[in-house]
Amino acid sequence: MLVPGLLQTEDYARAVIAQMRPDLTPDQVDALVKVRMERQAGRESGEHPATLWAVLDEAVLHRVIGSPAVMRQQCAHLVQAGEQPNVTVQFLPFSLGAHPGLYGPFVILTFPRPTAPLVWLENPNQLRVPGVRE
Repeated sequence: MLVPGLLQTEDYARAVIAQMRPDLTPDQVDALVKVRMERQAGRESGEHPATLWAVLDEAVLHRVIGSPAVMRQQCAHLVQAGEQPNVTVQFLPFSLGAHPGLYGPFVILTFPRPTAPLVWLENPNQLRVPGVRE
C-alpha cells in the first residue's frame, strides 16, 4: 500500500511518517526521515550494493501521499531506481484480483550460503483466527 522505505524520497518519507504518526513532533519525524535516508544510502553504497526486488500494489500509484508534487517526485524516483542494475520494481495491477500479498507487506531476505532465506512480516499484529491454521 506504500512505497517501501528503501525506495522512498525524503518528502514522501516525511509525509508518510507524519501522517501515520501524528503523535510525533516535527523533530521526531525529521529524525526518523534521516534514519530512513541513511538506511537507503547504506544499501546503495559499497562494493556490493544490496539487490532489491520490490513488488508494489497498483494502489501505491493512486494513493496521494503528501501532495501531487510529492507523488510526481516519488514516481520519478521509482523509475530511476528501477534503472539500477541491482533494483527491480514491479507493480501488481488491480486486474490481478486477490493474491497472497493482500495479507500484508513482507520482505524475503536472502543471505550467502549456508544461511537460509528469512521472511520478515511487516505487520506483527496480523489478524489470527483461533482454531484456523494459516
